Amino acid sequence: MKKCIVYFIVVIFLYGCEKEFAPDLSSEVNKKVVINALFTDEANENEVEIRWSVRQPNDVPSPINEAQVILSSIDEVIIFKLDSLKPGIYRAKMNLKSNQEYTLTVSVEGQVFSARAELAEGKAFNPPTFSFSNDEKLYYLDKVAIPFDPSSPAIYQITADWSEVSGYTQLPSEQTHAVIYFFSLSTLDVSQLLPPASEKIGFPAGTIMDVKRFALTQSHAEYWRQVLLETSWAGGLFATEPANIISNFSNDALGWFGLCGTTQLSVIVGEK
Repeated sequence: MKKCIVYFIVVIFLYGCEKEFAPDLSSEVNKKVVINALFTDEANENEVEIRWSVRQPNDVPSPINEAQVILSSIDEVIIFKLDSLKPGIYRAKMNLKSNQEYTLTVSVEGQVFSARAELAEGKAFNPPTFSFSNDEKLYYLDKVAIPFDPSSPAIYQITADWSEVSGYTQLPSEQTHAVIYFFSLSTLDVSQLLPPASEKIGFPAGTIMDVKRFALTQSHAEYWRQVLLETSWAGGLFATEPANIISNFSNDALGWFGLCGTTQLSVIVGEK
C-alpha cells in the first residue's frame, strides 16, 4: 500500500460546554469497549474495528481479538471474521439494502453490545473548485462542499495523486499523495467561523483527484460533530476517551455504527 500524507481539514466546529474530566488513570475498571463500524453500499468487504479505550494520548489501544460480530436484518445474518493480519479488525462481505434496518451485535467477554442503523442514501455532488497561485504555480482547493447542509450531511474523502506529473515522478510516494477529509454537517455555529489553523496543500496541474462522498444520517452527523469538537485529529478517536461523545451502542460501549451510501467522481487538477 502506498504511503500518503493524510490531512483532516475540519470545516465545521461547534461550541459546547466543556465538562471537567479527571479520570482515575490507574484503574483498569474504567476501560470501555470501542467499536468503529462505518459500512458503505459498495460491493466490497466492510470492517469493524474493536479495541479497548485508553485514557492518555500516548497510550496504544489494545485490540480485542476474541469478539463475536454479527450483522443482521429482516432477511439475512452475516458473521464477521477476524482479520489474521490486523488485530482488532473483523471483516465480512455484504450488499446493503435501502429502507431496511440493520443490527450490529458485538459480544466481548460475556457482554453484548448492539446498535441499529439504516442506510443513508447517496447523492450526486459537484466537483471541487480550485484557486491558482501564480507565484507557486500550484492549485489550492477552494470549495469541496458547503459546510452546512441540514438536509444531506456527508463526509467527503479526497484522494490526490501527482506522482505522474512532470517534475514529481522521482519523489517518494509520501510527497506525491494526500488524503483529505471535509465535513458537511447539519448544524451551524459561530465557532465554525474561527476554526483552528490547518495546513493548506498545493497541487500541481495534472494531479488526479478521486472524490468520494459518504452520506450520513442526522444522528451519524451529530456523532461526527461531537468527535470533531472533542478530539484531536492528530491522535484519532482512540487517543483519549472523550467525556461527551455520543454512541449508538448499548451497554456503555463507545463508537458508532453507521451505514453510508456513497457517490464518487474524479477530476484532473488544472484541466478545463
